[in-house]
Amino acid sequence: MTLFFYLIIALITFFAFLHAWAKKDFDVSRTVVINKSREEVYGFVRQLKNQPLWNPLFQRDPNAVLKYKGPDGKEGASFYW
Repeated sequence: MTLFFYLIIALITFFAFLHAWAKKDFDVSRTVVINKSREEVYGFVRQLKNQPLWNPLFQRDPNAVLKYKGPDGKEGASFYW
């Protein structure tokens, strides 16, 4: 019984040290090439009403009702659902 207990403690200690020494810094990145000018891309992306067309979060729920406040593409514009 005590041998079993010591084996369990050794196994837990091993995994604790393994976890402490494991790399915890991850870098995930993607690159997309857009064949348009910066001005065209910025003009499209800054319009809140265009976000459901390119933002993958909105594609998860296509039936969401979005409501907008303020002038679209200007400072102070907002939307909610």
